Amino acid sequence: MPSSRTIAGLALAALLLPGCTPEAAAPELTLDQAFQTAAKDNGVPRDLLVAIAYSMTRLDDPTAGDHEHGGMRGYGVMDLDAGSPATGPNLARGAERLGLRVDDAIHDPTENIAVAASELRWRADAITAETGARFDRIDDWVDVVGWYSGSEDGGAQRSFARQVYRYIERGVRVQDPDGNGMIVVEGRELDLPTLDLMAVTTSSADSGLADNVVSAASCNYTNASRGASTIDMIVVHTAQGSYSGTYNWFQNCSAGASAHYVLRSSDGEITQMVAEADTAWHAGDSATNARSVSIELEGYIEDPDRWFTDAAYTALAALIVDVADRQGVALDRSHIIGHSEVPGCAYTGGGRNCHTDPGDGFDWDRLMAAVAAGSGSSGSETSGSSGSSGSSGSSGSSGSESSESSGSSGSSGSGSSGSSSGSSSSSSSSSGVGDVVGFVRKDSIYNTGSPVAGATVTASTGQSATTDSRGYFDIEDVPAGTVSLTVSATGYATATDSVDVERNDDNWNSVAVTATSSSSSSSSSSSSSSGTAPPTGMDPTGWETVSSPSVTMSWASTGATSYEVKIYWYDGSDWNVYYTYTTSSTSKTFWPTVDDTDYAWVVRSVRSSGTSEWSAINYFAFEG
Repeated sequence: MPSSRTIAGLALAALLLPGCTPEAAAPELTLDQAFQTAAKDNGVPRDLLVAIAYSMTRLDDPTAGDHEHGGMRGYGVMDLDAGSPATGPNLARGAERLGLRVDDAIHDPTENIAVAASELRWRADAITAETGARFDRIDDWVDVVGWYSGSEDGGAQRSFARQVYRYIERGVRVQDPDGNGMIVVEGRELDLPTLDLMAVTTSSADSGLADNVVSAASCNYTNASRGASTIDMIVVHTAQGSYSGTYNWFQNCSAGASAHYVLRSSDGEITQMVAEADTAWHAGDSATNARSVSIELEGYIEDPDRWFTDAAYTALAALIVDVADRQGVALDRSHIIGHSEVPGCAYTGGGRNCHTDPGDGFDWDRLMAAVAAGSGSSGSETSGSSGSSGSSGSSGSSGSESSESSGSSGSSGSGSSGSSSGSSSSSSSSSGVGDVVGFVRKDSIYNTGSPVAGATVTASTGQSATTDSRGYFDIEDVPAGTVSLTVSATGYATATDSVDVERNDDNWNSVAVTATSSSSSSSSSSSSSSGTAPPTGMDPTGWETVSSPSVTMSWASTGATSYEVKIYWYDGSDWNVYYTYTTSSTSKTFWPTVDDTDYAWVVRSVRSSGTSEWSAINYFAFEG
């Protein structure tokens, strides 16, 4: 796909014109240079700017290209509001301060970052004038970062600040969208007692999985008294915006929209905004609104691989199972649907505004497998679904949730303002280590209803961790590279797996264990009888050149319950893990985000008898 930003270098053609001087043709900045320049010019920590941008947009400009921009959607890599927000950064105000045109500050990433840095400095100076506070260290900017979220809710501000500082503490390593190397924030140790958010009040939440309760504006939903006799559907949306931008929009009466839950991409954090008994305005179809619970996923349908993370799928499946258990919703694709499948569109899409989310890149097979495992059912119900392709069409009509109401005005909302939850941040990682995180579950990593607590997960490098009541583990400061994991738990057979640890990152690798009483007493040295032969017949392979926006990888195998696909990309010197997927089909489509790059991929089968070895390595070249 064409890049929205290029390194122009010197404008040679301009230099050849009479009277032109080198000063008239200054080179454009790379994205990393733009962060450094804005930080220096405004006295704002460079790593703080990068972490905010990563939290908001993953450092890719969501407004690049010909997309519709909805109300939840800010502008540029810094996700700036161009309207008149009650709090938080204001693109127009910052652009005027710097003598920039608003349109340029929207579309030029260098100016967008400069405006964000100017707004952060403006807010810090205001706090200094009011309280005398100093901003000498990156730790001192917590309140300013909370303000940048744009929310007036204290709990929502702390939640956003916690997310940003978690990236600063653990580090960020992300490819420049234009291919100009990596943009890196090295992990560091922080002293942030104000972000110790262990004491959380979520007593008004319907779901025990909710981390926060932040009420939507009462003008954006209908006060009702619904229950299991009324609710029989769950609708999944992609927000076309950031986590904080989404719940801020639902607190604005201009939205005419809301959702019951908003889910964060990076770690699966859940905020409840509308009580399940009340009717959220989300579907563009009043009948669907009246009978459904809605869930908004942070992110953009144009970039599914970046936003639909392991943590998001895991948290979404668990929330769906929880809502369905309490409301009696059938766990099949007739009752768990995407916004694109809501009736009311005369063309392609869902609701009267023909929305296409959660998008082509949303993996319905993966979600339904996780839902089935979490509910304890024998298998996933995907009948009538469009599989991993969803039913989205054009990405253009998936933006704003505006005017998704049933036409009636709601009264006072339910739920109280709450704080963000989650454990305090772990100790920082050095440049050569990362964390290994995941879940230990019985029989299947998707079996959310059977966590294994008290299991010991040990890395071959010596570090270990014990799973909590959710089966979750976090092994800190594991040296980068391929690391073997050994899982031991009372009553379960020892399990092993391996993970490629990326430095300064959370490296997800959940592990399934089998109860010793159900383990097979027979074995076979034959891969055909044990069912552990790796897949064959991979395509593409052999350094094929692919130029279409998406790449479909396929393979041949029988008898497997699922497949794990691991993709690597080459940065010019090293192979890096791009993503790891799990699918129940013998093909997987993904959308490369690094143009003109070599990729490699492997696949392995998961059967009841065990997991196969990885397949042979397959290569292809992607030309964007």
